Amino acid sequence: KLQEIPPTTIRTTTTTSKPAPTNKDKLTEVSQKCSKCILPGLCKDTVASISEPVQHNTYGLADGAWMRDARGHGSVIYLTDGHYGNTLLEFRDIDAFKSGLSSNSYKLPYSFTGTGHVVFEGTFYYNRAFSRDIIRFDLRRRFVAAWTTLHDALLEEQTHRTHTEVEFAVDESGLWVLYPAVDSEGFHQEVILLTQLRPRDLQPIQTFRTGLRRSRYGNSFLVCGVLYAVDNIERRYANVTYAFDTHTFTHTVPLLAFTSAHQHTAQLSYCPLDKKLYENKIHFICITQITSVVA
Repeated sequence: KLQEIPPTTIRTTTTTSKPAPTNKDKLTEVSQKCSKCILPGLCKDTVASISEPVQHNTYGLADGAWMRDARGHGSVIYLTDGHYGNTLLEFRDIDAFKSGLSSNSYKLPYSFTGTGHVVFEGTFYYNRAFSRDIIRFDLRRRFVAAWTTLHDALLEEQTHRTHTEVEFAVDESGLWVLYPAVDSEGFHQEVILLTQLRPRDLQPIQTFRTGLRRSRYGNSFLVCGVLYAVDNIERRYANVTYAFDTHTFTHTVPLLAFTSAHQHTAQLSYCPLDKKLYENKIHFICITQITSVVA
C-alpha cells in the first residue's frame, strides 16, 4: 500500500512584501518560461483504459529503450540497447527498424544509464552513467547543449545501480524528469519528485512531491500532466494503481489493467505525438494504445 503524503510544489518562495501568487499568476509564470508548451490547463484528458500491447520487433539486449521524437515529424525511431552504453541508433521508420537497418548512429560523449531517456525537439535527454547529472545532447550538431546536476537525487551506489532511477518523460505540456530524493520540507524521508524542465537549459519550472516510493512501483508514464504508475514490472498482468494530477495536486487510485506481452517491462513511455505507450519487454518491442476521456 502506498503511503500518501500531501503534495506540494517545491522551490516556490514568497516574501512578506509580496502577496502569495495566485493560480493565475503561477500559470502566467509557467507560460513565460515555456512559451512553446501546451499549458496544463488546456489538456484535461484522463486515461480510461490501456489496450494489450502489439509486438513490432525483437531487438538486442534484455534492457533497452525505443522512442520517437515527441515534437518531431515523420516516423523516425530511436533506440538504445542495454542498461548502459554510449550509442544511440536512428532508424528511418518502423520498417527500417524491423529490418535492423539504422540510418544514423550517435556516439555519445558520456555514457547513459537506465532506460528513462527521451528524444524531444531533435535532442536526446539522458542520465549520465554513475552520476546525478542529466544531459541534453543535440542530435543535429552532435554535442552536449546543456548539462545540470540533480543535487538532491537519492540514487543507489553508482557502481551497483541495476534499474532505472532517473526517468525523463514528455507529455502535451513539455519535458519532465522523475527521480528519488530526500524530502527537505517534511520529515526528511525519501520521496519521488516530478519536475517539469525548461528544455533548452534543463532548469526547473515547477517540482511536485508525489506519493510514490522507490521499489513500491514498477514503471510510470505521464499523460496530460498526470503521472501514472504501474504496480509491478515483473508480472504479465499488472495494474496502474497510482496517479498524481499536477493540475489539482491530488492522488488517485485508478486501478487500470495493464497487460505485458512478456514478464519484465524494461521501459514504458508515452508519446504525445501519436498518443501511444512505447514498451521494451526483454527484447520485445511493443506499442500499446491508450484510451482517454475528457475530464
